[in-house]
Amino acid sequence: LGLCRRRPPLRLVWRSGGAPAAGGVMPFVKRFLALSVVALCTASGEDPRTAEPAWWDALYAETAKAGVQDFHRPWQGVDLAKLREVLGERLDVKQGSAVAVLGSGDSRLPEELRDAGFGDVTAVDFSTAVAQTSQPGITWLTEDVRKQTSLAASHFDLVLELGTLDTAAAASDAGEGAAGLLREVRRLLRSGGIFISASADSPAFRLPLLAKHPAGGWSGEAEVFRLPRQRALDPRVKELDPSWEVDSIFVYVSGAAGEVEVAAPAANAGAPRSPPLPSKPPVPPAPPTPPLPPAAAPAPKAPAPPRPPAPPQPPAAPSVAPAAPPPSPPASPPLAASPESPAEQAAEEKPAEASAAEEQATAEKAAEATAAAEKAAEEKAAEEKAAADKAAEEKAAEEKAAADKAAAEKEAEQKAAEEKAAADKAAEDKAAADRAAEEKAAADTAAEEKPAEEKAAEEKAAEEKAA
Repeated sequence: LGLCRRRPPLRLVWRSGGAPAAGGVMPFVKRFLALSVVALCTASGEDPRTAEPAWWDALYAETAKAGVQDFHRPWQGVDLAKLREVLGERLDVKQGSAVAVLGSGDSRLPEELRDAGFGDVTAVDFSTAVAQTSQPGITWLTEDVRKQTSLAASHFDLVLELGTLDTAAAASDAGEGAAGLLREVRRLLRSGGIFISASADSPAFRLPLLAKHPAGGWSGEAEVFRLPRQRALDPRVKELDPSWEVDSIFVYVSGAAGEVEVAAPAANAGAPRSPPLPSKPPVPPAPPTPPLPPAAAPAPKAPAPPRPPAPPQPPAAPSVAPAAPPPSPPASPPLAASPESPAEQAAEEKPAEASAAEEQATAEKAAEATAAAEKAAEEKAAEEKAAADKAAEEKAAEEKAAADKAAAEKEAEQKAAEEKAAADKAAEDKAAADRAAEEKAAADTAAEEKPAEEKAAEEKAAEEKAA
């Protein structure tokens, strides 16, 4: 299951509190089947119902009936302790810091943050099934974080989400839900505040989304940290594309840049909330301190607690309690495609002209950024071409020099051989001439000595005759 498009599959594991009850195996089997019905789906993100509160209400209701309140909690095994392992001092508590957890679901992350010393913690989720009563140090809201909430703008030093953005990005709303969530995150953060997002989506897919929404809202590209995935996936998933890094869960850390206009908070339908948060002077943000991801909204999760980026399909017929199958979520219309709905405009109390001017300025800024990026790409391509041409010229010059050197060496060798041959011939000629001279001298000497000998012989013969 789950080998769909580019999203890794969920690996759903049912965690039981112990052995089957003494009444036999049927209660045990019923509980198991109930969870199976709820969780039997993939992380493909093709089911638009996962973007609706009714779907999650049904999911949480079924897990509650099955008596498994800790189903898949924490999301993908990511809790505050795990986040601190990779983020270090970025999650050090600073006095007076305000923290928001978006898509908190039934996660314990808000309580963990409060217990760690964060004194102003706000948890937001659109499911009424997980609405909680007020607790000291925690404010619970039932609102949709893909739209403008009733929270004050520029109030928070840290905003976290665990898999909530994954779920919003997987919905069939042309990405408007994910864009709306990121706009709301930036609206809530003070300048210099930190957004921490835990996701099953690899950087190849998530970084472009974080950089795009809202345009110019972040101080550079998000930092990426990795945690090992709690449950191993089918090895065949890794073979699809190793760059997806399916063995990892990713933690993205973004810093808010600039200021946002503090407008009157919009009324987010049916959103009971605790007393308004007290306004406080902005707290200077810590250096590169990444925000904590909420352990509520899972991405590649199907069941209960957190919201997965690609949550499972709602059970067609829970085989648990004799109750009817979980309510089929109403076919609600897709999220508004415009960045700001009329309700938001009314809440912000801004004239239509000002809103249009802002949108035009944003579009112009995006166009300038695109043009600058294209120009930078052209310049980089030109530099790379010039460098390649220069390298080719240098290589050709080196090859020519080497060839010239080899030719000169060969010519020198040939000349040396010729000179040696000439010297050898000259030596042979001289030796021959010397031999010829010696032979001539010997012949001349012999010629001179022969007459004297003949004369002596004649005289001797005459004397003998006379005698």
